[in-house]
Amino acid sequence: MPRVAKNTGTILVLGAGGRLGFTAAEAFRDAGWTVKGLVRPKKSHFVPKGVEPVEAVTRDEAVQAAQGCDVILNAFNPVITEWDRNALSLAYAAIAAAEGSGATLMFPGSVCARRATAACARSFCARATITARGAARGSISW
Repeated sequence: MPRVAKNTGTILVLGAGGRLGFTAAEAFRDAGWTVKGLVRPKKSHFVPKGVEPVEAVTRDEAVQAAQGCDVILNAFNPVITEWDRNALSLAYAAIAAAEGSGATLMFPGSVCARRATAACARSFCARATITARGAARGSISW
């Protein structure tokens, strides 16, 4: 049976201490959602007030944190110098967490790594990457 969309629920924000994750956690909290914010060990102080901090580093810990969640937001963003080494494993951890909990996975894309053209506004266009980071991001989101 398909899930029925709700206006509120429980969301796990992966990377809740970062720019996007912090802002998203605040926005969901302010909209009435129950928010869990996953951060690295000893980084709970980076999670917004009113968000339940969850410290984790492994895929299994992320899957455990996702239990009972309706939505998972992948706001993981590895340091640019570690992107090639970490981006795919973090994306796979987010996918495993969503699959393990039956939650909807939200994965925001990045437009800065792609050449912007009118044609790319269409969903079936070929996406042209212009940076190494764009190529790495493409291997995750396409």
